[in-house]
Amino acid sequence: MGYLTGQINAQTRFEDKLDLRTTFDRFSPENLASNMPIVNLLNRFASSKNATASQIALAWLLAQKPFIVSIPGTRNIPHLNENLGALNIKLTTADLLELDTEYAKLKVYGGRMNAMQMAICE
Repeated sequence: MGYLTGQINAQTRFEDKLDLRTTFDRFSPENLASNMPIVNLLNRFASSKNATASQIALAWLLAQKPFIVSIPGTRNIPHLNENLGALNIKLTTADLLELDTEYAKLKVYGGRMNAMQMAICE
């Protein structure tokens, strides 16, 4: 939803009637600011792999289990190409351990979706 790109922060304002993120508490200004350490972790790691934070997140997901399939959303070809770049990132066991260890020290603020969407997913 754009957060890992670094283009969204606590000062970002979404169009109330047009942007679904306005209904997710994870995208409130307070939670966007509180969750910035996650973006910072991914950006630090990405710089060591010559990748983007989004690519590291996707590569991490793909490395979890062979049957896990990520379904990243995109609206344009450049973002699609960025997402596909995650396939070229090989995370070692040490990389995965480092990411998991550092991430475990962080807290995620705000729910993934609004209550209506969570009910649909259950």
